[in-house]
Amino acid sequence: TSTRDSIDDMGTLKVKAKHNNANFNMTFREDATMQDLSQKILALTGVSIPGQKLICCGKQLPKDLTVSLKEAGFSSGVGSRIMILGKKFDPENDNDYKRIVEVENKAVIMEKKIDEVS
Repeated sequence: TSTRDSIDDMGTLKVKAKHNNANFNMTFREDATMQDLSQKILALTGVSIPGQKLICCGKQLPKDLTVSLKEAGFSSGVGSRIMILGKKFDPENDNDYKRIVEVENKAVIMEKKIDEVS
């Protein structure tokens, strides 16, 4: 059998996700993991993987990215609904990020001064 046939034989997991006012329909292979789901959510919403809190049937899904979607409670054929909680990373409003940029800028200035002296 070809790779395509084996994917078809495995079946798929259908997931409907909601983040703020946006709805997303996703499909995964049965052997997909929480890593696959989290990466897809990052691509769709911009919410970083550590910042994601995923709720399904009133329970938080596992943070362990190696857990399979089946182990997390998803089943093939039946569409599962999840709610995504988390904010998109916004460097303009992140004080720690602003401090890092300030330090980097100071380092560049110091480097130029050292170059002038040597």
